[in-house]
Amino acid sequence: MSMERLNDALGKLGLGRAAGKREVQERKHLVVDALNFVSYFCPSKEPGYAKSSPWTLHAVMQQRARAFLDGCKLCKLEPHFVFDHGYQSAEAMDKWKARREEEVLTEYRSMPCNVDVSLAAVLKEQGADVLQPVELDADDELQPKRGEVVARLALAFDGASKSIILSGDRDMLRYDDLDCKHDRIKENFAFRGDGCLVLISRRDFEVRAEPRSACDVTLDLKAWRTPKLKTLAGASFVRGNSDSFTKSMGNLNVVARPLRQALYARLGLESVEETIPVFNKISNDVEWSKISVVADNSLDELLQNPEQAFQWLGTADNAPPMSSNRYTQSQCRIWRSYSQAMTVAEYCYTIQQANTINTNSVLIDYIHMAQSLDPNA
Repeated sequence: MSMERLNDALGKLGLGRAAGKREVQERKHLVVDALNFVSYFCPSKEPGYAKSSPWTLHAVMQQRARAFLDGCKLCKLEPHFVFDHGYQSAEAMDKWKARREEEVLTEYRSMPCNVDVSLAAVLKEQGADVLQPVELDADDELQPKRGEVVARLALAFDGASKSIILSGDRDMLRYDDLDCKHDRIKENFAFRGDGCLVLISRRDFEVRAEPRSACDVTLDLKAWRTPKLKTLAGASFVRGNSDSFTKSMGNLNVVARPLRQALYARLGLESVEETIPVFNKISNDVEWSKISVVADNSLDELLQNPEQAFQWLGTADNAPPMSSNRYTQSQCRIWRSYSQAMTVAEYCYTIQQANTINTNSVLIDYIHMAQSLDPNA
């Protein structure tokens, strides 16, 4: 048998130089709807991690992010992780508010404060392509939703082979310009024994929403790849619970408001509309505080000194830690301290970003700042 015929035969068996050529050709882009899979990377609901501290969960997140990226590499996939905090429909916002209200009443928020930004930072630190199209206009109902952004990126990354979408969101099916849906849309993943990523296809492809076009989205990859937080959406601040203790200790986002007022002043904003859930002890129910907060630079110096800002917030957040069916007082202190550190780091990091023209600022610095503040890290 000639060497050429031998190579062809080995190639068909997945061996030899022919296989190497085919592997290069078959390398595909994978667009990951990252918010769908936060619970994998941060397994706070898994039995083995139910009692873990937030910094322990962060360490697990780092390990699982590495496993996912290594699994992609083994099966010749180039992943792109989409973290979108853009427009939400009224229906989606109602569902989001209902989940936040449940957290208050049950005194249980499973995920650590700002877990989505932490995941984006960890993935980016490990070399992944992270896209954060957070600057969509939340007041414009014509603006694209997250699914539309994911679908648009998938089309943009199409090459010799079709890119793949990893998303559990049924919305992916509605985009009429997204071809080959049965082949390209995957709803979950697993790992083989050798660590290679296995993508699991959707079973149900029934379209239950009005068709839309993903190509209507304007791509801005440079801006989307610029590290950023989600502190503000336009001139509004909409936030849920930092932790499980809104009912017993108050919502930390309310306690931290004077720091945000200094942040607004530094950013040149006159006022910001804030929407935050609070617990009403008289009605024994959740209310949504929606007020216009005026900028105030009284605490401006603290934004330049994270350690002093952390001390200030710890003093202002003076409700005693409460034990519950799920948390001891010690665990309450640990989780609350984590939330305080992440909150202060968010505001101080935002100022650092505003003061620099370097668009390659490192998002993981935000996490490192929080770690340096929290005595439990």
